[in-house]
Amino acid sequence: ARRLRQETPLPVSVLISPTLLRAEDLQAMKEAGVDKIGVALDLATPELFDRYRGKGVAGPHRWERYWETIMTGREIFGTPHVGVHLMVGMGETEQEMVSLMDRLWRKGVVNHLFSFFAEKGSRLADRPQPPWGSYLRIQLARYLIEERICASETMDFDSKGRIASFGVEEERLDRAIGSGTPFMTTGC
Repeated sequence: ARRLRQETPLPVSVLISPTLLRAEDLQAMKEAGVDKIGVALDLATPELFDRYRGKGVAGPHRWERYWETIMTGREIFGTPHVGVHLMVGMGETEQEMVSLMDRLWRKGVVNHLFSFFAEKGSRLADRPQPPWGSYLRIQLARYLIEERICASETMDFDSKGRIASFGVEEERLDRAIGSGTPFMTTGC
């Protein structure tokens, strides 16, 4: 990072693994010239995180440790210089994902949203992508939250946790959708 800083005016962003790093490491990154950090939290709930990143796959990763690092990173790098990767389509409800995105945003952490896509030959190769409509609704929710147009508590969800209403007047919602901006990639 230090070398990149010396040789280019471009910002330096680092995707980190909270399991391997301590607060001192984050501070050293900041001092070396890192502008932003990203954390691949990926999953919307502690249970899903444990299933796919922790005990469920004999992995070393722990939800609590990731959150500690995200919050420490925010203290060191400031807002909006900490981002969290979130993956739609791993068994969460739309309500769970919206709630997490809203929680992160309120804490000054940016959401980098993307859709699950199975990698050939992986353990999840047969897992389908999330329904397109669900991913689009979650993208729109992220945009509306980050633009301070609505919040998770102003939205309505059906009995299956799907977004039933964004709690936004129709004209304003139509303008947001018509702009196309909510559907631009913010993740991988």
